[in-house]
Amino acid sequence: MRNLVSQMKVHVPASQIVLNELCRNHSKIFLDRVRHFDMWALKMFDSSAKIPSGLLNGNINQYGDFDQCLELETELDPPMYPHLESYHIAGKYCLAALDLEMRQSAGHKGVLEEVDDLIHAHRPVISTVNDPGHRIARFSTINWGFCIPASCCADDLTISLTESLQTDLKDTAVTFRVKVDPDLCYIKEDMQGASTGTKFTLYNKNFFLISGKTLRLIKAFSLKRNLRTLLNTESAPSDITCLHGIRALNALALIIFHKSVALHFNPYVNRTHMAENLGKSWSVIGRTSIIYTDSFLFISGFLTSHGLLRQLDTNKKINIGEIYMSRYIRFVPNLVAVLLFCTYILTHLGSGPQWNLVVNRHSDICQRNMWRNFLFIHNYFGFEDMCLTHTHQLAVDMQLHLLAPVFVYLLWSRRWLGVGVLTLFSVYSTFLRYTVTYSKQLSTVLYFGATLSQLYATGRLSYTLPTHRATVYLTGIALRFLLCETKNKVSLKKFQVAIGWAAAIFAAGLAMCGPYHMADPTYQYNRQEAALYNALSPVLWSSFLAWCICADYNGYAGAFGRFLCWRGFAVFGRIAYSVYLTQFPVFFYNIGTRRSAGSYSPHLLFEVGEVASILLASTILTLLVDLPFQEVKKILWKKGTNHKLPLDVADMFYDLSLDVAASVAVLKADRRYQAKLREKQGSVVEHQLPSVRIQDVWEIKFYTASDIKRVTVYTELKFRCNPKGRVTASTSNQTALTAGNSVCLAPGKENPKFGQLCRPVQCDLERCRQLVTRTAIEDCAGYGFLAVGAYFLAFLTIVEDPLTFRELLAQGQTAMSKSTSLLAQYC
Repeated sequence: MRNLVSQMKVHVPASQIVLNELCRNHSKIFLDRVRHFDMWALKMFDSSAKIPSGLLNGNINQYGDFDQCLELETELDPPMYPHLESYHIAGKYCLAALDLEMRQSAGHKGVLEEVDDLIHAHRPVISTVNDPGHRIARFSTINWGFCIPASCCADDLTISLTESLQTDLKDTAVTFRVKVDPDLCYIKEDMQGASTGTKFTLYNKNFFLISGKTLRLIKAFSLKRNLRTLLNTESAPSDITCLHGIRALNALALIIFHKSVALHFNPYVNRTHMAENLGKSWSVIGRTSIIYTDSFLFISGFLTSHGLLRQLDTNKKINIGEIYMSRYIRFVPNLVAVLLFCTYILTHLGSGPQWNLVVNRHSDICQRNMWRNFLFIHNYFGFEDMCLTHTHQLAVDMQLHLLAPVFVYLLWSRRWLGVGVLTLFSVYSTFLRYTVTYSKQLSTVLYFGATLSQLYATGRLSYTLPTHRATVYLTGIALRFLLCETKNKVSLKKFQVAIGWAAAIFAAGLAMCGPYHMADPTYQYNRQEAALYNALSPVLWSSFLAWCICADYNGYAGAFGRFLCWRGFAVFGRIAYSVYLTQFPVFFYNIGTRRSAGSYSPHLLFEVGEVASILLASTILTLLVDLPFQEVKKILWKKGTNHKLPLDVADMFYDLSLDVAASVAVLKADRRYQAKLREKQGSVVEHQLPSVRIQDVWEIKFYTASDIKRVTVYTELKFRCNPKGRVTASTSNQTALTAGNSVCLAPGKENPKFGQLCRPVQCDLERCRQLVTRTAIEDCAGYGFLAVGAYFLAFLTIVEDPLTFRELLAQGQTAMSKSTSLLAQYC
């Protein structure tokens, strides 16, 4: 055993050139005690990385044992070391970065080159120790874990390690550079957490009056309401539903590409195999990922143009302040939530060898520069110093949105002048992309062998600038105007449709797969190729998207159009923005907490657990932040009169006042009124109220004392529309059944404008009854949700506050009991 330990070399800063005397002395003591088999010294020895097998398969990044290093500590015996400043030795973990290169020698020409190539996994991305590593991995840089005494600093390790390598490699053809980042050195710290008591009420039976707008503002944060909104697959007649499919497919493609970038951070025992796998021609669909982000700019331009043209057609003018504030409110709530989480919360949720690099480094940058994100100007400061680097797309979108009213107004008021201006700006944007890419030797394609400095320069000088990304946005604006002008009157013959699809697919193929040869490990950078691709790919890809939308809009998309219009995409589309924001925090959390090398396989590009985490985080963010604030935006921008309505306190805060007795009352009332409706003659009509909800209807009279929410207790109401189309109601002799946003009326006397403004359609009585029954099912699920929440909060408070724990546990048990009872009766 003693011989084995002596043969396995481990490095600590014990050299005489280390100026830190305490560090030097502690390191010498460690070397002495490890030979005597002191357990603390053996653990420190064991925690440092050793040369592994599989070097030629890329198994070069070695972390050692992060947790064991931080846990070890010992007190030295003062009589044995009378002159020490400190007798306490603890472990410090440092992740050192090394650039290693093997020079050619006369006797081994070609062999060393191949060995160097295999060790570095063919260098798909070339980096140095001085490149920023928090956003894109320093792939060709070696990471090596060292466990040293806590009295040593990063400079001590750098100095001693450099000297040691110079001695060991002086007669070899190997050159190296060492850097130990102080931020990547860790010591054990006591986590001081503040105890916070969580108090909440599951149910309250007090009634009071509250104004209609205030009610809606509070109800905007209703979990049940937002869940219904999220899962609603119905679409308005004016919706272009294929946009949901385009958005979803591009979001999925971006997740896979971003995951492939994240994989480069991780150590793998077969990293060379990973590089070879990602170096095949098919990987070009990820290397040209810029087109997927272009899709979102295209959709943004299209929808912005849609809203502005509708406003111009209605009011003959654009409300600039409302347009700008609406966009700001659309982006900011989610962005602020994720930004604050990543800056102040995520940093406390984990640890690991790369935690400070990929998590805390972002947090530090955000603490300094988050104000830039709030102003949406952070895209001008480069990835190296950008808070939440993946949010640069929001800044580009916002800046293009500021100019959109000008372009749309010109198209609307002076068609040909507007077309000319849009064309001129699009050509100018294309010219900028070409000239800057050519002169600065940039590349928007992540070709095999790209340098990290080149990728950062591409982001700073082209990719994050709105002037370079404007082409697809302006194409989206122009397409919406074209569709409005043609007014669904485009008529094409079959051969014309076939030619259109062939041209669109060819354009998409060039944009997505044209530079397939750039994935080859032998590819040599060609700036003419890079410039042409950066200039033309947005034009080609936006042409493909424009044809897809035009074809679907006019009924020429066939099965592909039906696929894009699948209702499930509408649900995913509502969380797509949150998916975009949450994916990198999830990726970086997993990277930062990784302790050891794993084995690469292609399925890691779409790891089910990680994707599920992203979707769960995105759904929570959408339900708790995105949808509530979008509803708040609608309420604040909506003019109207406030009215008084009775409201349950629990409804106001949670919309989860779930009363079994009330549900029973609903079903009994339903049976009575179903019988009464069947006695009447004629058909029953249903009126969809897309712009208002039940609480918006004036003068609703509650004829029972039941606290049934959302479903108005069946009573006698008369509905009519005012000249602006707003539905009003008052008591009458006409029987009505209301559920959710639907109103089912028995035949009776109606206002003449009622049918004209509200578009009555046939109503299925069974469907109305199902809407009511669904309330009981939702109540069942709601109680279950509350029970889980109560149990979770109880778990968090079990140690800090036993009293709160017992209260929460009791509330959880009560909620679960009600859920179980309701499940047995109705679900």
